[in-house]
Amino acid sequence: MNLKNYNWFRIDSHCEHFYEVEAIDELKKVVEKYATTRYKIYIIGEGSNILLHRVLKNIVLIKLNFRTIQTKHESKELIIKLDAGVQIDDLVNLGIKYELQSLLQFSGIPGCMGGATFMNIHYNDTSLSDFVQYVTVMEKSTGKLRTIPKNKIHYAYKTNFFKQNPNVIIVNTTLKIKKTRPTTTNLKAIKREIIRKRNSRYPKSNTCGCFFYNLDQKKGKEKSAGYQIEKANLDLSSFKTLHLHPGHKNMIVTKQGCTSDDIFKLAQWIKEKVYEKTGHTLEPECRLIGFETSL
Repeated sequence: MNLKNYNWFRIDSHCEHFYEVEAIDELKKVVEKYATTRYKIYIIGEGSNILLHRVLKNIVLIKLNFRTIQTKHESKELIIKLDAGVQIDDLVNLGIKYELQSLLQFSGIPGCMGGATFMNIHYNDTSLSDFVQYVTVMEKSTGKLRTIPKNKIHYAYKTNFFKQNPNVIIVNTTLKIKKTRPTTTNLKAIKREIIRKRNSRYPKSNTCGCFFYNLDQKKGKEKSAGYQIEKANLDLSSFKTLHLHPGHKNMIVTKQGCTSDDIFKLAQWIKEKVYEKTGHTLEPECRLIGFETSL
């Protein structure tokens, strides 16, 4: 199957073992089918923040389509349990419905709750981990479910429990949000304005988002990978099928005819040139799936 419409780069990627699952029991059956085989299981989510090789060998890709949302009101907080397939936009709309203004910071961020929990999405000074209470995961080796409390996730900028434990699949996430009086009654207008700002700065398609992590040892604009790439003053004229977004140099944007090899070669070249010109080593934030070598 060609997964061109399942990844945000919109590039061809062929996978013989691709599943869209509608329920946790269905996911369990797929996991158990491949548990003792040579195949590696990956969750594709909505296709942002990933780079798929053009031919995925010995790989099982699963897209989670279960999207149940449960809410529980407490005196000062709202508890929200969201399945991994729930869209981030649905979480934002819950913020509007229940007047939880802090959730509006995630307006316009693509993807679903499984990927958001894995990556710990953030905007300005608000991160999803500010609200996470616990996460239910399924073990790829057994199909068993277990619950990971927040104090065991150890969220940090580049790492967390999920990134360090590739044997688990995020099934659902439980959040606790404090009920506070919003600064305005027009929360829909706040959402529209945040999306407008994002759209004015970031590309709307044909990108995975930020390709490299920022530099955690730097401060201010110096920590920005996009700033370091721009400072390196790179000449991309030899790369015909892609470019760097003019508003954010850490975002690779594909053109018609682009392949996964083109993106990999550009990312590798950027990493080498930035190190050569600035002395900084960029690390990929984008997840590479199916490649024999890493960046």
